[in-house]
Amino acid sequence: MLNIINTLIAATISLLILYFGHRLDKRRREEQVAKQKELSAKEEAKQAEQNRLHADRIQFELAANYFGPQNGHYIVEIIMVLTNKGLVRKK
Repeated sequence: MLNIINTLIAATISLLILYFGHRLDKRRREEQVAKQKELSAKEEAKQAEQNRLHADRIQFELAANYFGPQNGHYIVEIIMVLTNKGLVRKK
């Protein structure tokens, strides 16, 4: 009887070791996949930032001054200012 109990205890311990080893392995793989996704996301963000550095960044300002009728004509002054705010020089 004692021999059977010892065998069952040894088998149970072996199965528990296998089970927890498998769970630990699974957790490590999941962490590794999460790290790879995080690194991939960081690389994509870095690439997007690089693309934004070379993108057009133009500031538009538009103003209009109305001076009213003078000698039968309406006089309006339209001012448009375009400023290149980007790093890329446009020709």
